[in-house]
Amino acid sequence: MPQHKKTAETYRAESTRNTNATKSNLTQVTQPTPATLQTSVVPEDQHDATTTNDHAQQGNEQTSNEDRSTQRKLTWFTGVLAAVGILQLVVMFLTWMVYRRQAREMRRQRHEMKRQRHVMFRQWNAMREQAGLMDAQLKAMKDSGKQVGRQIEILEKSVAAAEKSADAAKENIELYISKERARLRVDIKPLVLPPKPDPAYTVDFAVSVCGPTAAFITENLCVAYVFPWAVVDNPELGEAIMLPIHTLPMAISANSPPLDCYAFLTLNSREEQFFISEVKARRFFAGIRGFIKYKDVFDREHETHFRYVWKYSEHVEDYGEWVKNGSPEETARHS
Repeated sequence: MPQHKKTAETYRAESTRNTNATKSNLTQVTQPTPATLQTSVVPEDQHDATTTNDHAQQGNEQTSNEDRSTQRKLTWFTGVLAAVGILQLVVMFLTWMVYRRQAREMRRQRHEMKRQRHVMFRQWNAMREQAGLMDAQLKAMKDSGKQVGRQIEILEKSVAAAEKSADAAKENIELYISKERARLRVDIKPLVLPPKPDPAYTVDFAVSVCGPTAAFITENLCVAYVFPWAVVDNPELGEAIMLPIHTLPMAISANSPPLDCYAFLTLNSREEQFFISEVKARRFFAGIRGFIKYKDVFDREHETHFRYVWKYSEHVEDYGEWVKNGSPEETARHS
């Protein structure tokens, strides 16, 4: 900007000097000469001088026109420079306004950042205090946790001791119930086939109570049968024709004598010798099976199962003996 101003001033000084020189020349040319005021008839030398003066005057006028054109150009250029300077001033003013606004915004941001710094500092102090409180609480919790841990260990030991005591008490109760409850036992009597006036034979057995308490019968079934030897191990043999034991009472008192019971075996006297020979030849067999369900005085349910097969033996009187048959659950099970 200052350099443009210096250039414009230089152009203005030169234009002023040229203008002054041009005016001086014009003044000298335009002064009236004595020759021109005299008579129109002049000598030839004077005419030549006049022509020369005319040419000089025309040259001066041409120079003056050029100077004026140059002065106009310089004026226009100076105006352009002035306009550019004004625009630059406007731009600089706007730039200054922007810088001022930015400076104001930066000051506001600085104040806001200072305020945030103070807030963060207060928050940090608060967090530090909270950390101290939490550390103290943690120590207190650790101390209380140790106490709680010791109490838990004591409680666990107490619970374990109580569980052991409960298990021992339960075992004692079970031992007492097992010792005091009633048990039913079924004993099959030897099979005797004497001639009878009717064609029916019976398989006799005795039911006895073992134990110091009574047994209460809830259900019982029994059957005696004669089948071919090929089906002796059939687990379902005789189930379809099982009947209740009519001579068995609903309750059997403790230490009562054995109760005589029986099951009918359909076999007439004419088939007796045939039956014995078939049993001896292992082609037929006689069997009995049944069960007795009962409750003891402790209101617990129990079952006694029995299943026997009569086999021929030369070493046993009456030609045979009863042998347990079937699975362990079906052969005189006492529960």
